[in-house]
Amino acid sequence: MQHNQEVHLHRSYGTCPSCGEGFFPLDKELGLLTHHAFTPVIEEGMVRLGSWMPFEKARQQLVFFTGTLVGEATVRRLSEVSGAACQAAQMAQVVALQKEMPASPAGVSKALMSVDGAFVQLTKGEWREVKMLVLGEVEEGVMEGGEAVVHSRALSYFSRMAGVREFEEAVTLEIHQCQSIWKVQCYQPQRPL
Repeated sequence: MQHNQEVHLHRSYGTCPSCGEGFFPLDKELGLLTHHAFTPVIEEGMVRLGSWMPFEKARQQLVFFTGTLVGEATVRRLSEVSGAACQAAQMAQVVALQKEMPASPAGVSKALMSVDGAFVQLTKGEWREVKMLVLGEVEEGVMEGGEAVVHSRALSYFSRMAGVREFEEAVTLEIHQCQSIWKVQCYQPQRPL
């Protein structure tokens, strides 16, 4: 068989007599999801590529590497659905974290926190602001070439196309996770900013 060669398969198809729902008996064994045209591995590949590059380029890469023919709209839809599910899971963790309000662990004396925004053009010409948070550990200053320099390491990035208040709430989880990893002591306000 050659790369991107069309293959025709004949499979049995069963129908539930009660509800009329149809299924292919081997789908579960093969790891195919109900009502999905792709295997979980192909869907994951689409979403990973779709979150990393433009959807049309992601489609082209998927075809090249897997031979799976898929439309740009499918890559977009699955990537956006997956992104929304990820965002909902993050926000559920933020809500739980805000209810618990655990104390920050004691740790390093210096940490880097930088917030910025950039306008990006969407596919239909509309411009929207994407906000970005960068967190990192600050190392002790050193002399390099006769100048005092300070380096940061273990950088963590969080971006979201959101309003200011929504972004402030969304970064709560990222900040808390970095505090846990680095053992950073941070100021925690008693009320939202």
